[in-house]
Amino acid sequence: MKEYDWKLIPISSMYQEGRARTDYGELETLMNSMLAEEGQIHNFSVKKMEDGRYKIIAGGRRHAALQLAVENELIQADQMVMAHVYPTDIDPLLEKVVELNENLMHKPMEWQEELKIQKQIHDLQVARFGQSTSANVPDGWSQQNTAELTGRSKASVSQDLQLAVAIEEIPALANAGTKSDAMKIMKQVAKEMDLEARAQKVDDERDDTPAARQKKELCDSYIVGDFFELVKGVPDGVVDLVEVDPPYGINIQDYKPGESTLDYNEVDAAGYEQFLVDTLLEAYRIMSPNSWLIFWFAPDPWWATVEGALERTGFSFNRRPALWTKPSGMCTNPNTNLASDWEPFFYARKGTPEIQRKGRSSQFAYSPVV
Repeated sequence: MKEYDWKLIPISSMYQEGRARTDYGELETLMNSMLAEEGQIHNFSVKKMEDGRYKIIAGGRRHAALQLAVENELIQADQMVMAHVYPTDIDPLLEKVVELNENLMHKPMEWQEELKIQKQIHDLQVARFGQSTSANVPDGWSQQNTAELTGRSKASVSQDLQLAVAIEEIPALANAGTKSDAMKIMKQVAKEMDLEARAQKVDDERDDTPAARQKKELCDSYIVGDFFELVKGVPDGVVDLVEVDPPYGINIQDYKPGESTLDYNEVDAAGYEQFLVDTLLEAYRIMSPNSWLIFWFAPDPWWATVEGALERTGFSFNRRPALWTKPSGMCTNPNTNLASDWEPFFYARKGTPEIQRKGRSSQFAYSPVV
């Protein structure tokens, strides 16, 4: 550390630039105190610049108070004050150390500013000497060194550095009323992040099974979007099985009262038949020469309409549909109607495909997937 020189310099020759401290508190009270018998109270620490002026390292609040006195014509701008004058090539770290120690000796800084300077000092020292690999090996700069440099405990420095890093990553922490409050929030966030990381690890391990990988591969194979737009990119005759579960054209809110239908795109009844034909024509085009079509529909009122659309578009099918039967049904008017616990679908053919399980029942009993 280079020694400083004692020197009397005029107030007008000093200036402030790029200092960490931003809150100078009540300047008028300090000004009156400095002009009273107490005098200057403390010396300034400055760096001599090449243009002959002096950049303030420590004493910014006192300088602001003297500037206020000059503006109020209580003192002259060329009044001399005592200062520690450091050379132009002062080590940047030393500047921060002087500023921090000086400010800590006077009116307390805001805790956010104090953390900022402590981290800057620690980072500068690590940049100069390297990161210590062990507290017991003097091979670099450690938190213990920072604690000794700033006159604080290692535990305090460790917590402050952690919080300073956390504020850089989560700026909202700086809005906490006190450093203690910010520390509590930081620890809670860290705890939640740890729990989230553990949960993610469990999910990753659970997903790393043959069944899970197969499920993921299947899910990733879906292309989500508007059918009529995306199907244009599918070549002719390449799909062996097509399943169509279209809007039913029945105003679904009447059948599922109270349930959210925001993601359900209904088709108006007036254009429903043409919608079915357009859908089936595209399905027929992309299907391979001997392939199956599964087509779900609302029997009331579209049974005959769906049959007609299948015929018009070239499909062969059994007019007696297959049924999906459920453990329980849904009923909009239980006083007059039985619960509906089944849904029909036509299984239609392009070409001459064969059923693998010959003679299988046309009823499929499965619970809904929720």
